[in-house]
Amino acid sequence: MLSNVELAERVALTPTPCLRRIKCLEDKSLIYGYCARLDPEAVGRAIRAYMAAEISMASREIVEQCEAALIPNEEVIEVRRVHGAIGCLVRIDVEDSNAYELPNQRSTRCQVYHGA
Repeated sequence: MLSNVELAERVALTPTPCLRRIKCLEDKSLIYGYCARLDPEAVGRAIRAYMAAEISMASREIVEQCEAALIPNEEVIEVRRVHGAIGCLVRIDVEDSNAYELPNQRSTRCQVYHGA
């Protein structure tokens, strides 16, 4: 994590005005959070892959069923809806290429195409 002193150096300010500006941005809700980034290899997720999930009938209910079928898989990090023939883009993080395959999806209307 970047300390206030390091940030101040990077933006050519002294620490006090740098902290004051950060506080001002937080007070205005322009900074809405902070996050921790994990080392993928250290947590056994060295491979990141993206898969397209084609949704055959793109009603809201079908899309939600597809997402509900994908999300319980611990490998699934995020699911993003996209327009066009592909209904969702699925990001998975796995240990190695052998762990890449997701279990068969429960919904017959959601077909996952494997590919990096």
